[in-house]
Amino acid sequence: MSISNYESWIERIKNGAASDEDYNNMFLMPHKRLLSELIRPEDAEWLLELGESNDTLKRGCARTLMRNIAHLPEVGEHLRKAWDENDLSDDDRNALLWRVLDDPSLPRDFHKKIWDWIKRNRGSFNKALLDYLKPYMERKNKDLIQVMEESMDDACHPESKRWIYVAAAVVSADSTESKERALNLIDRGLTQLRGTFLEEIVNELLEISPFQRVTQ
Repeated sequence: MSISNYESWIERIKNGAASDEDYNNMFLMPHKRLLSELIRPEDAEWLLELGESNDTLKRGCARTLMRNIAHLPEVGEHLRKAWDENDLSDDDRNALLWRVLDDPSLPRDFHKKIWDWIKRNRGSFNKALLDYLKPYMERKNKDLIQVMEESMDDACHPESKRWIYVAAAVVSADSTESKERALNLIDRGLTQLRGTFLEEIVNELLEISPFQRVTQ
């Protein structure tokens, strides 16, 4: 699909002319990321308005598109407020947490709030992550840990967010081999992400792993 097709897609959403198919398809890879890359700070106003819609699908669409503008104070505030809503479904939270973490100034206690939710809802988190990534992994012939490794190294993600890729690798590992590779990713993360939230949860991640390792 060409850039102009994606631009037209954004315009339909912006102007209230999008179909249910438009909304549903934008949550799939690669559309989700390619659409969000077209969003600019000047789009914040209409996205925030759409993010308050009574329509669950439109609301989720708007928040998904906030990826590149999560650093704007009003957008970060909107996403945090959305996370604190009591009636969010697991599906909503599994989509929203990635956008909340896109704010590089997200308070440390909010990182903890998201991590605590993941620990309580590990099965739901793993399923949502695999469902989303499965088409990409099949197309690229990669497994989840490889994708998490690449994501941790991707400069387009705020450094403050990258702990989630290490954590996702650990909590989703389901074999001795994958758990050992996840443990190696912890080591890499501790080297690359000094001073981030990863250091705060490293002992919890190690408890999930099958190996005992002393951290410095």
